[in-house]
Order: sequence, then structure tokens, then C-alpha cells
Amino acid sequence: MTKLYLDWLDNQHKQLWEKLDIFSHYKGVLAGDTAKPCN
Repeated sequence: MTKLYLDWLDNQHKQLWEKLDIFSHYKGVLAGDTAKPCN
């Protein structure tokens, strides 16, 4: 594997986790969890 591909993969992975984090945050808000800080 090339470094460029590994960097791309790492970036995709970070974006995926950010999306999941945002999703879980809003799911918590919808469930009435207002203790979670908004960033």
C-alpha cells in the first residue's frame, strides 16, 4: 500500500467517526439528554 492511500484511508476513518459522534450526539438530544455539551 502506498502512503497516499493510507493517508486517505485514515482521513475517511476520521470523517466516519466524526459523523457517528455527531449522530450519537443528536440521538442523545432527541432522547432528552441535554447534559451532553454542544460543540
